[in-house]
Amino acid sequence: MVATKRRLNISFYADNAGLEGYIPEELGALSMLENLIIKNHPKIVGHIPTTLGKLAVLEQLGLYENALTGGIPHELYSATKLNYINLQGNQLQGGLTVHIEKLQNLEKLILFNNRFNGGVPIRQMAKTGLRFLGLGNNCFEGTIPKQISNLLNLEYLYLNNNNFTGTLTPNYGRLTNLGKQRNCVD
Repeated sequence: MVATKRRLNISFYADNAGLEGYIPEELGALSMLENLIIKNHPKIVGHIPTTLGKLAVLEQLGLYENALTGGIPHELYSATKLNYINLQGNQLQGGLTVHIEKLQNLEKLILFNNRFNGGVPIRQMAKTGLRFLGLGNNCFEGTIPKQISNLLNLEYLYLNNNNFTGTLTPNYGRLTNLGKQRNCVD
């Protein structure tokens, strides 16, 4: 008989549980952590721990509707299994880096209602599997890049309430999945 190796799935969910303080750096030692969701805690403050980048099997990171400050740590781009990042409703700032291309499994990036700024590295985002891109209500700036038409899997795109300039060009017509109704079964 061949022994099969079973994988232990570890998740941490905390929704409106009255937590306060900082997100501990020690979470980076939970090597089998696949899902980390801490949401709706206005007394959770501080920065996103850099140690989360050590989580090789982390697929979902939801740190939203808290009071986090700082930016997205560069180390987080080392968590290459990430397919979902939701950081909306914090006080985060800084920009997105070209290192986002390392997150090739990334399908949802939700950054609404923060203070992010700078340009958006669309060319590098095209190397991911993005289906949902929510950048609304930030301070992103510059021209909306023509390369956004290379995000062919996009179903939802929110760029509202930023400092973008320019006009939409015909190549945006390549985004044929935008707004499509999906069946319940994918």
